[in-house]
Amino acid sequence: MPTAWEREQEFNATHAEWKRLERERKKQIKQLTDRDKKYQQAVSETQRQHLRMDELAADAATGKQYAVEDYVRYALETGTHPRGFVVKFGLRYLPSRKNLLIECKFPLARDIIPPEASWRYIKTRDAIESKPRSAADTDKIYKSALAQVTLRTIYEIFTIDVFDHIEVVSFKGVVNDVDPSTGRATEYLLTSLRADREEFLDRDFSSPRLNSIKALQSLRANFSSAPTELQPIPAVVEFDVNDPRFIEEQDIVSSLSEATNLVDLTPVAFEHLITNLFNRMGFEAYPTQRWKDGGIDCIAYYKKEPVAGGKYVIQAKCWTRPVQVDAVRDLFGAMDHERANKGILVTTSRFAPACYKFADGKPLQLIDGSNLLALIEKHTDLKVRIVMPPGKSSSAK
Repeated sequence: MPTAWEREQEFNATHAEWKRLERERKKQIKQLTDRDKKYQQAVSETQRQHLRMDELAADAATGKQYAVEDYVRYALETGTHPRGFVVKFGLRYLPSRKNLLIECKFPLARDIIPPEASWRYIKTRDAIESKPRSAADTDKIYKSALAQVTLRTIYEIFTIDVFDHIEVVSFKGVVNDVDPSTGRATEYLLTSLRADREEFLDRDFSSPRLNSIKALQSLRANFSSAPTELQPIPAVVEFDVNDPRFIEEQDIVSSLSEATNLVDLTPVAFEHLITNLFNRMGFEAYPTQRWKDGGIDCIAYYKKEPVAGGKYVIQAKCWTRPVQVDAVRDLFGAMDHERANKGILVTTSRFAPACYKFADGKPLQLIDGSNLLALIEKHTDLKVRIVMPPGKSSSAK
């Protein structure tokens, strides 16, 4: 019969085993609980992702700016390019014009094209000899590569846009290198075009006989004749996809009638009206973010003459009092800051004589209320009015 000491030892051993099993049981319960929490979190996260995808799909279908930009960016970033040919994209979608602005940063020729054209084994010397690639051959390959990537990028944009939100693609192809004459980092524009969907897709891109350079020429693209030497070109349409000031244009022209008195418009509506007007006049005009524009309400590029037209900065003043010379001086300073070719000040009122004196001989244009009404009638067929409140300048009709 076991002694009391032996029974105590047996009890202690049994109790210790029980405690071990209890710890193990609690540990398993905790693991199951943690696993269940992680599972529930994963389920919740998946549900949120599904909801977000549904929202994105709905916004993409209706043409929301961010959604169109997101699905175009995703499609381009997941596409494949030739080995070593890394292209970085920046883009912006303008829903009111169904225009996608895209800037592609190409690699330099020396980063993707080997300097050797071929290699051969010399048995007598047991050595491998290389044959240098000619400059003409390098330039030919680089031109073809840039042209093909340009066409492919625009083709992908139009073909992935199953909702037909994008009617125009404005394209810039640039490279970055150091300017040997200054030692400074410089951006060189090598490809530029404005492609309309219907005209662009009216080509058989699957044909092996399609010549990418000739295709760009048929699309009236500007294309560097010596891209390996970084010979820049003028832009067909100037834009900056990273400029945070550009905002979506509002269609004010469509809301006008012969009963409209322009001085009754809000300052914001008047600025968008001027943007609408300049777009109808043949410019590529963009409104800028209010209070963050450095005194500029609109930036425009004359797209009919990409070389001579240049960049315009525009101020729009829906005023009843005459514009004084300080406003013209401010515009001239903003024009210089923006490196613009010309500054334009548009007002519903009139200009003080000192304004014309200051603007004389400078790349400035002053458009008063009477001239503004004439421009609106010419480009919109609308006869709106400018009727000043009592005590202000005389009305313009």
